[in-house]
Amino acid sequence: MLASMAWRARRIGGGVAVAALIALEARYSFAQAHAGGRIGARSTALGGDVDLDPAIRPAVAGFVNIDVTTLFAVGAELQASSSGSEEYRLRYLSAPLLVHARHRVGANAAARISLGLAPAWLATAEYIHGTDGGGEVSDDVRPTLRVWDVGLVAATAVQVQVGRVGYLIELRYVRGTMSIDEDLFVTNRELGLWIGAQL
Repeated sequence: MLASMAWRARRIGGGVAVAALIALEARYSFAQAHAGGRIGARSTALGGDVDLDPAIRPAVAGFVNIDVTTLFAVGAELQASSSGSEEYRLRYLSAPLLVHARHRVGANAAARISLGLAPAWLATAEYIHGTDGGGEVSDDVRPTLRVWDVGLVAATAVQVQVGRVGYLIELRYVRGTMSIDEDLFVTNRELGLWIGAQL
């Protein structure tokens, strides 16, 4: 009986130790969370079975990055962007989920690479077929397109810390993994330059 009680005590003690470590790790991670925002200009295109002219489209995003170690972090973003081509303007709301690996290149600077997925929801879609009196003439084509897409994200960035604020410049490529058209194979593609800041 004494042996059984001792075994149970060790088991309870081990459980308490594990819970304490999880709590400490959660506290550390929360303390190392960084929030920020960024804006970008992107060359966007539609690839696959179509051959359309790319367009330069804007985007804005907010993000939270959580340091896992000194070398790795995870991030979640909320992004509003305009994609498509010169003929098609597609507005998406996306939520990229990323893993960042970074390397210090100086006392206040770091380089990083990022990989992840970007689920996206199609808010509006327009086919632009001319102008009339100085304004665009367009048709709503959202009912003919799939409203969900998932992009593969690859990015490289440089961040410079000035006081409590980190300023970054990022080059990001996103390629859609799903056809957005019901009949043809058409995918989103973009290459963008972003600038931003985080606390």
